[in-house]
Parts: sequence; structure tokens; C-alpha cells
Amino acid sequence: MPHLRDGRQHTVGSFLFDYLYSKGVRHAFGIPGDFALPTFRRLEQSKIQLITMTHEPMVGFAADGYARTHGLGLACVTYCVGGAEHAEFGSLCVRRKEPRDRGGRRAFRS
Repeated sequence: MPHLRDGRQHTVGSFLFDYLYSKGVRHAFGIPGDFALPTFRRLEQSKIQLITMTHEPMVGFAADGYARTHGLGLACVTYCVGGAEHAEFGSLCVRRKEPRDRGGRRAFRS
């Protein structure tokens, strides 16, 4: 398995979290679960700080709020249980431009 310059093993998980960190993600919201434990181990080894939540929908809401203020949000949950609920608003967790309302106006006006 390839190694990074700092000696860590280079995996898809380490690449993903390093990449997200390079794009400005400093916090991840999630609920560690049995099937996601390897992912959460990689997250702990990254520079991204995990904020553990207690309910899957709240993970999505937190990541969405973070994305609205920082441009990109990260939600980590297992699929099924409550994770499938994120599918309906998963696209909201990545914001490149200011959101618009149905009339095309800026959704967040001062």
C-alpha cells in the first residue's frame, strides 16, 4: 500500500479527508456506527475534527448549516438506519454559489 510523505498509509479514506481539508472542511458531523468504524478511524487520523451527534437527521442539518456558512459540509453516517434520509438533502451539503429562491433571488439577503 502506498505511503504519504508523513509515513501514513495512503488509502481512499485518507485521500478523501485530506482533500476535503484542503478545500476548507475543518469539522465533520457524524454518528460512529459499526459499519462506519473504519471510516471514522481514518477521520480521527485526519486534521478534520469530528463532532459527534445523536440523531442522523441532525447530522445532515448540521452539515448543511456548515456548508451554508463555509461552502462545504461533511456528514458521516452509516447507510440505512437514518443515513438514507440524507439522500433527499445530500446535495445541500455542498455549496459553491449562494443559494437562490424560486424567483432567482438570493435566499440569504441582509
